[in-house]
Amino acid sequence: MSPKEVEAKKQDLAMLKKWAEMGLITLMYLDESGCCPQSPLVYSYGEVGKQKIVRQKERRGRRINIMGVWEPDRKLEYGLIGCSFNAQRYIQFLDAQAKQASKRLFETGQFTVIVNDNASIHRALKAKERQSYWKKTRITNLFSSQLQSAND
Repeated sequence: MSPKEVEAKKQDLAMLKKWAEMGLITLMYLDESGCCPQSPLVYSYGEVGKQKIVRQKERRGRRINIMGVWEPDRKLEYGLIGCSFNAQRYIQFLDAQAKQASKRLFETGQFTVIVNDNASIHRALKAKERQSYWKKTRITNLFSSQLQSAND
């Protein structure tokens, strides 16, 4: 990305933030993460000259994953799941956000803008096909590549 493009993206994000401060839009940021119910063992002690073997329980399938949208200084809405997120689950999550965005638009007149990162599930064909529905409910998805380096 050229320096001019980077500067333009910074200005785009600054404008969105200003509109949110003015109450013209609802600006939210989406991300997902996962965690294990137990911390992995990162170190241990053993006798000098003897190899230490640490047996750990199988953790496969025990991750807890969370997807959420954050509206700075206001709220965090999230969903927990005991398996991996995929495009279909992302779509389900955003469909729920779209319903709330439609309700918010009716009640407050505010459009909703959600900034997504560039995860592959956000760019999947199924998700791209769903964009037209989300636009009808007045939810706009922007990807961090569209606002890349805007937080630098």
